[in-house]
Amino acid sequence: MALPSSLRRLVAVVVAASTITGLALSVTVMPGAALEAPQRTSASAVQPGRAMWLWNWSDNASVIAFAQAHQVTEIFAYVSPGFTNPATIPPEWSQPEWPLISNLAVRARTDHILLSALGGDPSWVPNPSVAVAWADEVVASGLFSGVHLDLEPWALAAWTTNQAGVIAQTVSVVAQVRAALPALPLELSLPWWLYQYRTADGTPLDLALLAYANSAAIITYFNNVGQIESFGAQEQADAASLSKPARLAVETDVVQPSWLTFAGTSQPAFTQILDQIDAANAATPGYLGVAVEDYTGWAAMPA
Repeated sequence: MALPSSLRRLVAVVVAASTITGLALSVTVMPGAALEAPQRTSASAVQPGRAMWLWNWSDNASVIAFAQAHQVTEIFAYVSPGFTNPATIPPEWSQPEWPLISNLAVRARTDHILLSALGGDPSWVPNPSVAVAWADEVVASGLFSGVHLDLEPWALAAWTTNQAGVIAQTVSVVAQVRAALPALPLELSLPWWLYQYRTADGTPLDLALLAYANSAAIITYFNNVGQIESFGAQEQADAASLSKPARLAVETDVVQPSWLTFAGTSQPAFTQILDQIDAANAATPGYLGVAVEDYTGWAAMPA
């Protein structure tokens, strides 16, 4: 059976993109590989591993080699609205996004690394149509095993002037994105303190959002293992109460205050820290491992 013309164009774009990346990878993308997202097995959905945020990069070979060397089993790769247009260059980028991300998807599949589409912006909260269009584009691309959504509505000015309204909008946009992802799992970035806020009916905000998600990355940006454990405990318990797997998250970029990040730590010492966090959570129900923010900071750590 012939593919519809729209899908033939998409396949052609993938093949062309893989050819022009200049990333020293010769690939032939078959229609099934281009249009059918790799599926998670039930084991990969709950088995602890390492995840890594990837916001801005230019060399896929280096990203994959780094992931392999550091036992990364899932990459959250940023894709902007309109990323399937080969001409789209996101803000702060220096090259088109589609050739890079389509090539990364091929490499990740080859090396059995899950690739999730990373996106989100506070502005999406009052504009859910943007979020839904982005989710539709992610699904249509066929490149991803899942979606990682990071909205951060507390960055909106309305969070201080109309917090109840922003909370309601946040729950609504997550529900709409979930509805746009019939086959892809949805993971949310949730700060460790989110349970302190409530929806109009009194539901803790983390639980209200997790109702529409498959898993969560709990943002526990501290440079002390004990604090990561302590501050992440409530969100972990809330996720477990809904039988939703969750991972803890750590920061490696240079940020202030310095106690939020492991920047400056050597890579061997950081690996030991990640192992300590894993060991401490080995018996935690639904523990997914540690997610590292992000590739740039992690790779910059002294060897």
